[in-house]
Amino acid sequence: MKKPKWKDRGYWVSMHFYWQSMLYYIWYSMVFRSFTFFAHSNSAIYMGGLLDEKKSDIYKILPPHLVPKTWLINDRNSAFELLKRHSFTYPLILKPDIGFRGYEVSKIARFEQLKEAVENLDLDRGWLIQEFIQYNKEYSLLYFQLPATGTYGITSLIEKKYPKVVGDGHSTLQQLIYEDHNPFLDLKKVNNMLFDQLEEVIPKGKEVVLDEIGNYSRGAKFYDLSQFISEPLLAASHSVFGALHGLNLFRVDFKANNLEDYCQGKFMVIEINGAKSEPLHIYDPKFSFRSNCKTIHQHWITIGKIIREKNQLGENRFPPFREGLKAIFAIKKLVK
Repeated sequence: MKKPKWKDRGYWVSMHFYWQSMLYYIWYSMVFRSFTFFAHSNSAIYMGGLLDEKKSDIYKILPPHLVPKTWLINDRNSAFELLKRHSFTYPLILKPDIGFRGYEVSKIARFEQLKEAVENLDLDRGWLIQEFIQYNKEYSLLYFQLPATGTYGITSLIEKKYPKVVGDGHSTLQQLIYEDHNPFLDLKKVNNMLFDQLEEVIPKGKEVVLDEIGNYSRGAKFYDLSQFISEPLLAASHSVFGALHGLNLFRVDFKANNLEDYCQGKFMVIEINGAKSEPLHIYDPKFSFRSNCKTIHQHWITIGKIIREKNQLGENRFPPFREGLKAIFAIKKLVK
């Protein structure tokens, strides 16, 4: 049976990042005399990608060959018209047109499941139907580029490991799931996705992946790969992401078979997260509280440098405070 979330190390890492970041946010709000200074970290994204940004807008910035086929749903009628006229290849991903920790992201295995999901969508916000990326592994890197000096780098690189259970030769999949201790597993979603397999006895040593959405809040674990940040990897990243005008600090979630393939351009972008991006390697258990303090400190130092250089370039008009409040309330309404 899973343990409470507060007993998991990742829960406290998340709290640590949030509260330490709040101190830096307050400090920079005074330094730059604006509560919305963060918007300039990624001027091409609404509010810098911290609040109420749309994934569909961010996909338009990326090279088309790096983005999986995506269809936008804004109302139920257009959604059903799309289902009628288009022959999808399954599985698919259904997700809201917003970046928020894997919020309401679902893997769809067949047409009947997609039709039922569309019938029950909350259409206060747009939704995306997206082809499932078939590469074997999921990674995340945090990239920055200073707007005036052009200095760039990768400050975090991790591999995401999906939650899984291992068969013992006599327990059913449902029993293995119940005995799993991962506190972030959404048991209802997992049971729905694996409904047809729940009563199967899983052979000894066989692994069954429970969720293929690479978010910590969905049960995934993050493992540091900073030792693989090499000149070829940095050059490959900069050749693509350094050319994205108006993006200066962002996290790229992508899938590839391995990092060698990534360096050769054989990868697909799941999504890009802007100002709310975390250096995800801090979730790796090998890093101490003190080490994470330093990492978060450096993360915000980089944000500060970006804003200062933006100001030097004359981009010193921040969004009004009321616009920031509007974005906050929009997020609260969506995830209520």
